[in-house]
Amino acid sequence: MASAQLVSAADRVDAGMPTAVAAAAVVVVGTSHGVVVVFDSRQTLRWCLGGAGGIGTEFGAVSALAWVSVERFHRILLNYL
Repeated sequence: MASAQLVSAADRVDAGMPTAVAAAAVVVVGTSHGVVVVFDSRQTLRWCLGGAGGIGTEFGAVSALAWVSVERFHRILLNYL
């Protein structure tokens, strides 16, 4: 269940509550603490961007995001409040 995976990931990195979601080949979730977590199609946590004072945490909550995939190149576009 994706929600259980999100809670588990959020607890590990003090991610906060979900604030934005994008679903494509992966599920990308932005949080109230500026963290972005990415799950694959099997609901396995693949990446955790930010957290514990990392990039993004100083900018505030994620307000919008998108997963962009062109051929083999992938990008996460996001905006902070």
